[in-house]
Amino acid sequence: MAFRPIFVPGSTKGALFKEVSVQFNWHRGMAASQKKKNVAELHAEASFLGFGEILEVSTKSDSELGRRLSAFRLDVELSGISSKIECIYQASKVFEKGGPFEEIVHLSPLEAKRYFKARKLGLIKCFSFKGQRYENLPFHAFYDWLFLRALAEHKLFLSERLSRFDAFSDIEFNPSKSINTQARSVAIIATLIKRDQLDACASDFDFFRAHLEKIEKKTSTQIQLGLGSFEAEKSKK
Repeated sequence: MAFRPIFVPGSTKGALFKEVSVQFNWHRGMAASQKKKNVAELHAEASFLGFGEILEVSTKSDSELGRRLSAFRLDVELSGISSKIECIYQASKVFEKGGPFEEIVHLSPLEAKRYFKARKLGLIKCFSFKGQRYENLPFHAFYDWLFLRALAEHKLFLSERLSRFDAFSDIEFNPSKSINTQARSVAIIATLIKRDQLDACASDFDFFRAHLEKIEKKTSTQIQLGLGSFEAEKSKK
């Protein structure tokens, strides 16, 4: 058995998302077939909790939309540089003992993610790209914001499609090992589209951070407790 969260978009007021932990049968193994089984198990159990349509947001999704929304697939522009979300996120990291690492921005997403695997750099202090600093609080803010920037121009396309889903999942995300998840990012986007605030948040990082601070106290506490003593995110997209 395993526990994994699904992320529910917020309503027209209040929190931008709700995180719901779901227990389900876990199929061991790294093969894509095993991960797809886990997605099916997670969604089946979530349906018993009253959630209807759930979109898996990762490269393991059975849905083309879910695969296209992966950080490994989406392009984002920041400070005049365009690359995959995963690459810009990794290149922007500033650790206690080094960073940013803008030279990796044009690596493949997988290469960029693995770049820090054997490095002892300490905790992430902030993010910086082309001289622009981005604060690390809330801890997932910068990652989510990159998704907002990547998808703001597609809000009309996404408005109808995302509204079909009650929640979003990311089978690769383990909250005990990582902070960021594509599922949370997409749930936030669904909420901001509903509130007609996506453009404003995508254009101003600090404005978006202010919105995140309105998240329910319980949700924020869960996010921070998930930090542990991580040095770099270990989840795979």
